[in-house]
Amino acid sequence: MKLNKQVLLLGAVVVLALGFGASNAAADASEAAPVAAHVAASATATASHRETLASTSRRTKTVKRVAVRRVIKRATPAQKAAAKAASIRRTTGERYVGTISGLGHATDVIQGSLTRTKAPARAGMAMTWGGATRMTTTDGLTSEIAGHAKSNTFAWIMRLRNGSRVSVTDAQGRSRSYRVYMTDNVNDDGYSVKNGADRLNSIISAHQGEKVVLQTCITNTVNRLVWAR
Repeated sequence: MKLNKQVLLLGAVVVLALGFGASNAAADASEAAPVAAHVAASATATASHRETLASTSRRTKTVKRVAVRRVIKRATPAQKAAAKAASIRRTTGERYVGTISGLGHATDVIQGSLTRTKAPARAGMAMTWGGATRMTTTDGLTSEIAGHAKSNTFAWIMRLRNGSRVSVTDAQGRSRSYRVYMTDNVNDDGYSVKNGADRLNSIISAHQGEKVVLQTCITNTVNRLVWAR
């Protein structure tokens, strides 16, 4: 019986020891669970925060691009004309006085004079020759504009007919539409090759009202003239 009691006592001690170990393990596990959960939550929060930062950065870049586009679109006609004038002055040394457009084409115009015997050789550019050489759309004067056809600068005016529309934007950014009312082929002395009419004054005079007269070469001695008001 003593032996049995000792065995029983030893067994009880073992059971108690095992129970104590299991209890500690459970306690450790219960303490570890919140830590693991906290770590997992932190990792999730960090990933979410990074994604938020990335998304915010993308949105910020998009907003900046949109803002830049809006700034460009908000440039006034006068600002656009001033920028074009500065560019032409910088690249050619010429004075920009406006742009004339029609039939889907646009030609920049520089200031010339009757003393200049040749239109600009640069593609897409013409010059005032007779009339009011500064070519504004509000002075009530007539400006005559000459350009080459061979450089595809003014070839498009050959297709203008009575009733066609052309538009002028002057160096201040002011625009005006003109309707073609007459066309003719004129020799270098200013006479119509069709009927011999003297067209010189109607080509070079500034005092004909708010008009534009357009000129380009057909041959070395014959020119196409277009009048619009």
